Amino acid sequence: MDAAFELIQEKRYDGMTIQLIAEKAGVSSPTVYGIFRSKSGILAELLERASFGQGYDELIRRSRESQSSEQKLRIAASIACHIYQAEGETMNLLSGAGIIRSELERPMEERECRRFDSQEHVVKFIHQRKELKTNLKLTKARDILWSLTSRELFTLHVRKRAWSVGEYEDWLSDALVTALLFEK
Repeated sequence: MDAAFELIQEKRYDGMTIQLIAEKAGVSSPTVYGIFRSKSGILAELLERASFGQGYDELIRRSRESQSSEQKLRIAASIACHIYQAEGETMNLLSGAGIIRSELERPMEERECRRFDSQEHVVKFIHQRKELKTNLKLTKARDILWSLTSRELFTLHVRKRAWSVGEYEDWLSDALVTALLFEK
């Protein structure tokens, strides 16, 4: 992965070949193919590696241990911000390296599906505690959590409108609580 990252920086996406990655990493081309299968597989792994940096596991642990619906939603906001901030450098590099949207489409779609699936436990927890807003169905609540924690909203506010990550996280936390929890 280090070799692939360096090659994208040096030669852009088109100049990054499996052979060059293998040479730079000191392994054979079949080894690189065996691990990643393709250049798209390398892109997917670069994105994974960038997103789940230091602190991610602690946020997940806190979310799982929390017995408060509100706290779980606020931690979900923290997790989203952590991921999008951590992957920012790599996403900028991939965009600037001439990687076309079609190359990133499949890895990004797979990540979105995993993100949707991973958020299910939060919504089910709130539902089981009967703390979802009145008349809000489980499926709709899950859609709201997924859409509000999207990369697109983070990008709009933090990258396009120059909000600080802290300002965005505070807003997102409040938005999730307001959208999903009934007022006590």
